[in-house]
Parts: sequence; structure tokens; C-alpha cells
Amino acid sequence: MTATSRRLILTALIGLLCIAAARAIVVPAPLHKGDCVAIISPASVPDPAYVEGAIDVLTQWGYRPVVGRHALTTRGTFAGSIDERLADLRWAFETDSIKAVVCSRGGYGSVQLLCELPAGYFASHPKWLIGYSDITALHSAMVTDGVACLHAHMGEYMHDHGAADSISLMLKQALSPASIDGYTIATQPLSRLGTASGTLIGGNLSVLNDILGSRIDCTAIAGDIILFIEDTHESLQSIDRMLYHLKINGILPRIKGLIVGNFKGYRPTPNYESVEQLVAAVMREYDVPIAMGFPTGHVDANYPLIAGAPVTLEVGPEVTTLRFHIDRHIEAQ
Repeated sequence: MTATSRRLILTALIGLLCIAAARAIVVPAPLHKGDCVAIISPASVPDPAYVEGAIDVLTQWGYRPVVGRHALTTRGTFAGSIDERLADLRWAFETDSIKAVVCSRGGYGSVQLLCELPAGYFASHPKWLIGYSDITALHSAMVTDGVACLHAHMGEYMHDHGAADSISLMLKQALSPASIDGYTIATQPLSRLGTASGTLIGGNLSVLNDILGSRIDCTAIAGDIILFIEDTHESLQSIDRMLYHLKINGILPRIKGLIVGNFKGYRPTPNYESVEQLVAAVMREYDVPIAMGFPTGHVDANYPLIAGAPVTLEVGPEVTTLRFHIDRHIEAQ
């Protein structure tokens, strides 16, 4: 048996063990041509072009986009009042013909809707929710309810880059029956080598800190977890404060692996020149693999990540691999 064959067998065994040990998660059903996909704005009001871009891309992919009644409503900085945005979210999730939900943009406001929804709401209506940034609050609630979701680009990127862009096509595949097996990238400086498995959770670091300790806090789910984080235009001091907030609340000590995405717009300080240096310092006492510079966050290379999925993170000397282990037998029907 060759070394390559042994590695493939080992990878398959790790995947099976990961699925067996992971917390039960419902994977929303994949999309098929002709399926209806809703576009909503649960947070800040979007540029109308973002909605138009999402309509165009979804149509080119063979889906039937439908737009929430209040997707372009303006109430100050919000895309409508809480009741209006909540009505759109409930319409999107409770309409059986709608198979997935794309957010037009993030901004701020998603958490306001979660105060109005009962615990377990998303478990009763499992379908793909696509977004990132402020949408982390909705994703956290979904993972807490035991439903997988997609941390991925929204309407703005669809408008700017179209349906055939390489990152857009990653999202298309993630929604398809083939889904995504995982990603392999070059290992970045200050990464820590190792292999770990667990449930993938995370998203925007600021949002995760805001909901820490609440009933929608995905960091509190049972079992092993692999945490991914990203943010934009936060100072290194704020990032340090948020990481220590996770530390003193027992989150960093319990994670089995850490994926550090893009932290756009920070400035170096006399203490640290980069986010990676800061993370390495905070995490120095924890013997877990750390993947620095993973392509996720407020950048064009925002790889779709299946939050809630069982994964294996392998950080090697040359390459870093994140593998998703989706059990198709427990997909939502």
C-alpha cells in the first residue's frame, strides 16, 4: 500500500469518527434548478444594486429568486422596522416553496429579530441561510438549534463579481447536491501545526462577543468545536479585548482548533504588528492547531464555510486543509 493510499484511508476514517462523535446537525436540503430562493435584508438597508445583483446571479444559476417585501425598505439605517424585517425572515423560512435564503447585506440589526423568535425556531424550518458579518447572529442561532448554515458572500459581492466568478461558483457548489468537501491552502506564517476535529462554529468576532452567554450563543454547544473568526475595521486593542473575553468565559480553553480569517482595516500598534501576532500570543498556552490567514471574512476571497458541520482541520508544514464531513442521511427533506 502506498503512502498516498494510507493517507486517504486515514482521512476517511477520521471523517467517519468525526461524524460519529459530532453533535447532531441537520443539513438543509441541497438546491436544484427551478428552486425558489428568497432575498431578504435582516439588518442594514442595502444598496438596491445588491438585491439586483443577487437576483441576476441566482437566475443565472437556474434558481427562481423572490424578494422580501421589505428588502429595500428604509427605517433610518435599518432595512425596515424590527417587525418588517422579522416578517420577511419568517416569510422566507416558513414558506415551504422557498428552499434557501440569501441576505442582501449585513451591517447591524440581525440580533433584534432573534429577540422575537422562540428557541428552536430554525430547527422547525431548516433551510440554507447565506450571509456573513452581522448575519453571524442568525448563524449562531441556527447552529444552536442544530441546523447548518453558510457563512458566505451576499448581494454586494454577487453584484460586483457576477455568477461565474470563482468564489461565486464555490457558493453555487456548496448549495448543490455535490456540496463542498473542503479546502486546501498554503500554511501561513505563525500557524500552529496539528490536526483536530469538531463542529465548525464562528463568524464575525464582534458579533460573537455581543451574544456570548445568550441562548443563541453557538460557542456553548456541546462537544468538540473548531472556531473560526474574522472582523473588519477593529483596532488591535479591541481584538485583544474580545479574544480575552472569549478566554475568561472558557471558550478558548475548550476549542480543539482555531481558524483565523481576514481582519480588514486594523492598524499596527507598539504591541503587535499584526492580528496573527496577537492571536499567537493569546493562544500560546493552548496546544491546538491554528490556521492563520484563512480566506474568510470581509474580502473577495471569502470561501463558503458550512457552520455547524463536523470538520477536520489539519495544519501541516506546507498546506492547511479543512474538510467537511456531511452525513447526507440526516439532511432536511
